[in-house]
Amino acid sequence: MDDRKKARKIFSRIGGAYFIFLAAAMGVQFIVVLAIFLAGGKNLSLGQDIKVAISMACMYGAGFPLYWILVKRVPGRMDEYRKNNQAEVWGPGQLIVCMIISISVMEAGNFVGSQLMNILGQAAGETEENLVFQLISESNLLTLGAFTVVAAPIMEELMFRKLLIDRIIQYGDWTAILVSGVMFGLIHGNFYQFFYACGLGMIFAYIYIRTGKIKYTIGIHMIINFMSSMIAGNLIKAMDYQSLLQITEDNPEMMMEYLAANWLPLTMLMLYGLALIVLAVAGVILAICFRKRIHLYPAMEKISWGEKYLAVFLNIGMVLFLAMCTVQFVI
Repeated sequence: MDDRKKARKIFSRIGGAYFIFLAAAMGVQFIVVLAIFLAGGKNLSLGQDIKVAISMACMYGAGFPLYWILVKRVPGRMDEYRKNNQAEVWGPGQLIVCMIISISVMEAGNFVGSQLMNILGQAAGETEENLVFQLISESNLLTLGAFTVVAAPIMEELMFRKLLIDRIIQYGDWTAILVSGVMFGLIHGNFYQFFYACGLGMIFAYIYIRTGKIKYTIGIHMIINFMSSMIAGNLIKAMDYQSLLQITEDNPEMMMEYLAANWLPLTMLMLYGLALIVLAVAGVILAICFRKRIHLYPAMEKISWGEKYLAVFLNIGMVLFLAMCTVQFVI
């Protein structure tokens, strides 16, 4: 078997594992929700916390075990890679720099995703709701924290960094970083999260490849999710956001009453937003200053760029995965 066919087979098996993960998670979730409504009646309403719990349980309880079984059958070559390129020892300073750059990428990606959804909404003549914002504002913060700050970073870093990169690192650092980032963005299933998830996924992939420490990416992932869900979520809930939505420009008196009643959380939210802007600017400066320290090692499997990326994405497993992700984006 030549190198191109071998690569296509490996990526097809990997793509198939992610497709099975999504299919199992979505299928079991549909069955669970259907069973709940059949038992409780058509007027039964599920709270946001229950929806989050069901979604996470189906992904990590049903989808992940099947994914694990399938992806573990794909041989990894990280040990061989480490013989030629030993892991680097990073101190707290390097990790802090990476976290600040990650915040910058997250804010830029969030801006691009929000603007794109606004454009699509205007083209369709509809107002697009930010599903992530809705999830944060309507969920119990303890439930949200347990899943987004603890469970999701651990499971996602295992799936999209360690288990994935260990099996494709032979095709070069850049290929592993790109595939990790793109697949991580696609799995989120919406444009609000795609761009910043893709960017963060690429940064996390670089950290894991250089250090060999998945705990570093899990830690940074947890901190970023804590900032975006717990801190922002608490501030949004505290300022009574639903009341703000009911106030229009035609009711200046109501606006003044709202500002007087919610001045503290509004001030805290503004300070938090200002801090994010400062960190985002600092991240851009740091990325420019440290760009020459970024180094990527060549592939162990020598395939031309064109043939490599045809092998990566044009195979049965990856096509099925991309099709499933497209369904999520449309829905």
